[in-house]
Formats: sequence, structure tokens, C-alpha cells
Amino acid sequence: MKQQLTLLLLSLGIFSTIGCAQKGDIYLIVRADDIGITHTVNQACMDVYTDGIARSVEIIVPSPWFEEAVTLLNANPGYDVGVHLTLTSEWQYLKWRPLTHAASLTGSERLFSSVYLEKRCTRRHLFEGIGLEIR
Repeated sequence: MKQQLTLLLLSLGIFSTIGCAQKGDIYLIVRADDIGITHTVNQACMDVYTDGIARSVEIIVPSPWFEEAVTLLNANPGYDVGVHLTLTSEWQYLKWRPLTHAASLTGSERLFSSVYLEKRCTRRHLFEGIGLEIR
């Protein structure tokens, strides 16, 4: 992976020196991910935008620090924001609830599961829960 990234960056540098690039062209878009999960992640996502090279970020709406993330993003309108569609919560000690009552996507504590619970419900019920959550 490290070699592939090095080759990619090297080839970008080569192409920019042979005249095919114009001043101001974008070669690589760096995207931050999972803003809203924790205060620290929110701060890191903002730091890589204001002091680094990230120009895009994905926000997790049902996450515990969503409101702080929205406040930070509103203060930085140039930061391109996408919505991270959230149907699971893969971390063991950090979970969140769906925005809707999507029982097919939650466990016994009504929190997102780390995997889909197909064994508990029909495929149709699962897809209905997914449909509710992503609208």
C-alpha cells in the first residue's frame, strides 16, 4: 500500500512537470471521515481542513458529537460535507441509535449492531429499516 501511494504521488509530480497541468488544477482530494463521533475526531477533522490538506468530510448524523460537528462546520462553510450513511456501529465501546425506529438494524439495547441482523428478521423487514434510516 505504501509503495502504491508513493507511486501515485510520484506520478502526480511527473505529470505536473510535463506541461499537462494548469495552475490551480486539483490532483488529489483528501477527505476526512466520521466527524461527529467524538470531540477529538471533530477537532482533528477541523484541523486537517484549516491547517492541513483535507477539503471534504463525511458526517455521521446519529453520532454522539453530531451537534458540535454541525457548529464547527457552520463556522467553516468552505468545507465540503457529505453524509455518511450509517446503518451499523462497528466499534465495541462506542455505539449510537438509529434516527428512526428501525428495529431490524438494532440489537436488544436499541443501538446499531456491528453487523446486520438478518437472522432476526426477514430480508424485507431489513430493507424497510434501511429505507427508513437513509431517507
